Amino acid sequence: MQTVESLSKGYRTARPANCSRAVGCTPPTQAVLTKAVDGGGLDEVKARLVREFGGQVTEDEIKRVVDEEAAKFAEAEIDKFVPVLVERRARKRLRHL
Repeated sequence: MQTVESLSKGYRTARPANCSRAVGCTPPTQAVLTKAVDGGGLDEVKARLVREFGGQVTEDEIKRVVDEEAAKFAEAEIDKFVPVLVERRARKRLRHL
């Protein structure tokens, strides 16, 4: 398969030559992000926040806030710190409820 290298936000990524974001092709890094965001990383975040805010906010509300914050990173090409960023943003929102 022929690939094209692109430089986005200072990181090199390879994508199929016939793939463009305008066409809606999902770059390989997106599949990795989806796995990280849908996987255990966010489950651990939810569990920590439930322990921290369980007496003040319902568990369903905590999970909703975490899911909303995670959705903001759905297009991120680098996913390594997504759970940390989601936890910080969700914690900030939950403190102000």
